[in-house]
Amino acid sequence: MKRNKIIMMVLCALLCTQYFLLTSCNKNPKGSFIIKGRMIDSCGGNPMSNINLVVDHFKGGASFNIRYTDSIGVGRTDANGNFAIVCQNWKEGEIRLSSNDINMGSYKVKGLYVGDDIQNKVVEYGNIYAYVEFYGCANITVKGSVTAADTLYIAGKPYYPISVSTFKVCLKHHPGYIGYDVKWGESNPYDYYWGFGKAAYDSAVAYKLASRKFTVIESLCRDGKVVDVTMEK
Repeated sequence: MKRNKIIMMVLCALLCTQYFLLTSCNKNPKGSFIIKGRMIDSCGGNPMSNINLVVDHFKGGASFNIRYTDSIGVGRTDANGNFAIVCQNWKEGEIRLSSNDINMGSYKVKGLYVGDDIQNKVVEYGNIYAYVEFYGCANITVKGSVTAADTLYIAGKPYYPISVSTFKVCLKHHPGYIGYDVKWGESNPYDYYWGFGKAAYDSAVAYKLASRKFTVIESLCRDGKVVDVTMEK
């Protein structure tokens, strides 16, 4: 009986130790939070696998120059592009998600506030893009005595010959600072000038002619607002 009792006590101790180890391993460090999402290539929607990601803490707040940062979490995308990064040691200041593997820019992390209980909080990104393409799109209607010999310049680029009176143009912008909320819709407005002939275009730019200017709304993957513009010679 005594021997059986000792065996039972040993078994209970082993079970308790195993339970403690399992629960301890599944528990994130104190003051930690989780960033989850899925990385896709760009407008095509193909998953980006095995991409190393890093979450940096910007002590000086928002800045376009990446300096004096501390990494507070690292992770890697799986075969389907999914990731979950455990971050810790954050108290205040801006944090961004980026990668040294590819030139993807940086995603600002929102939803974290000083004084909040962030333990095990999950920040859901949804889809993020490895190679971001911003466009401003417009439906162009050409009026007047325009022939195939006329060259229409928009934002410095020639469009010729004009075989139709209405066409769509999407002007690509350079990827730069990427905000967390960019995937939800429209972003910055951009002004562009136009003219029939290079000289007319250059004049519109030089004198900032309002009659030869139109404004587009920057959007991701041509999914934003398309403005209607009438151009008459």
